[in-house]
Amino acid sequence: MVGVLFALTLASMPDVSPAAADGFGLATIVACVFVLLEYGFRQPALLEFRFAAPYNRWRFLTLIAIILSFVVLCGNVVVPTPFNTLITWVAEDAKSVLNFPGSPSVVMRGTLESEVTQKAADMIVPMASLGYLVSFLSSVVFMVFLKFSSWPAREGSFHFWSNLPTFQTIQPENASARLMQVGFLSIGMAFLFPYAIPGFLKAFAEMLPIQSFVGDFALFWIIAFSAWLPCACVMRGIALIKVARMIRADWST
Repeated sequence: MVGVLFALTLASMPDVSPAAADGFGLATIVACVFVLLEYGFRQPALLEFRFAAPYNRWRFLTLIAIILSFVVLCGNVVVPTPFNTLITWVAEDAKSVLNFPGSPSVVMRGTLESEVTQKAADMIVPMASLGYLVSFLSSVVFMVFLKFSSWPAREGSFHFWSNLPTFQTIQPENASARLMQVGFLSIGMAFLFPYAIPGFLKAFAEMLPIQSFVGDFALFWIIAFSAWLPCACVMRGIALIKVARMIRADWST
């Protein structure tokens, strides 16, 4: 599914340069191999909550929703349809809320508009605003799901190491405190990523000229990941906080 998502976005974008297609094809292969290795073996490696569905599925579905909303929004420019027009109306409403000095959408446009065509530059703020809206709604739905469900415990139990293989703390009181810290840090990072990604590109523009690799197609994915990463960070943060509270409640009893 990861490979199909990446390949379909490449096939749906017109006028993709051969260099961009080759680079994106390599990135697609790396992503597919990573997912295959993570889910193809019983031993956990890096992916968190691998055995606690639907955490990773929900994150992937959020990315799909952002990508599809961008495709529909861009498609309205070419072939207007009632559904495309509806998505465009939602994007314009989101744009009216986020189109103020210092907003992530405006910062992204100021950083990247000179590196793409004028047509693509005009789409930066609507696409970014729509992506942040989808990301926000996905985070809210996940928080409601955690509030009213027993996730991540399955059948009354939760295997800590297999779902959080990168955490080495053994003592329950230490694990709870560390999970709380990392959880709140992840939520804090969600507010930094929309500014950090365009800021990173701007900071390295002289050393690695962004005009050499940022085209209309790359811009599509830069905006998508800038909108998706905050949602992924919020989900990770609240998931870790809930696990920490589970550990604390179990240890106190």
